[in-house]
Amino acid sequence: MSASAARHFTKITGVRAERLQDITDEDCFREGITDCDYGGMQCFVYGLQKGLFFDELGTTPIKAYAALIDKINGKGTWDSNPFVWVYDYKLIDKPKQTL
Repeated sequence: MSASAARHFTKITGVRAERLQDITDEDCFREGITDCDYGGMQCFVYGLQKGLFFDELGTTPIKAYAALIDKINGKGTWDSNPFVWVYDYKLIDKPKQTL
């Protein structure tokens, strides 16, 4: 995509390898896990859209994320605890054009 068509710009501020299961609750929320109230009980989900649960509930953000990872990458991915690349970034203003 050309820069003129982009709505958002990011700057990579760090890259590191870590084990999948080293993810924190805060990281899970950044990955799209959301919290909800399910019959008076707090739960965590992925795939929540228009009030419908598309996929599994979790009692913690990490359990919900583990279910998501297994759905995307195949059952057992979470348990195998592979190394993953973690990219830290920040949103920036549109970069200045240089010639």
